[in-house]
Amino acid sequence: IKLKDRLALSMELAYSQKGRLTHDPTMTGISGINFTYIYDRLSYAEVPVMINFFDKRADNMGVGLAYGRLISSTEILETDPHIGINPDDFPFNKDDIEFLAGAVFHLKKGFFLNLRFQYSLLQIRTKVPTNFDPPEQNNNLIALRLMYVFK
Repeated sequence: IKLKDRLALSMELAYSQKGRLTHDPTMTGISGINFTYIYDRLSYAEVPVMINFFDKRADNMGVGLAYGRLISSTEILETDPHIGINPDDFPFNKDDIEFLAGAVFHLKKGFFLNLRFQYSLLQIRTKVPTNFDPPEQNNNLIALRLMYVFK
């Protein structure tokens, strides 16, 4: 939606997967107990809304907010020594609000390169096992996309 000569509002409907994977020993926050394997996969339906400034070449930079709704999640946690952790006892929040900033570069006729940064303004989970680190968890995303725009 064009607001002014070089200023426009944009909105998308997107599907994204976010998560983490580590095999490196990671401190749990409990003395003598380490995570040996962490796997999280979070699937979201997202609606990013941005205000974009365009230059003469059709490149643009923008900032905005995105609302994300958690569709599904998978989590596997292994510790040494083994302690029983049921991920279902520590669910991820269903809603996420993220700040986003990005730039789109015009490459050739119809082709664009998009670089975007997103960071959760809300914690994605507020309940974690007692004494476990980190107690605050947020989504943090850097994305690089190749796009083709049909006219």
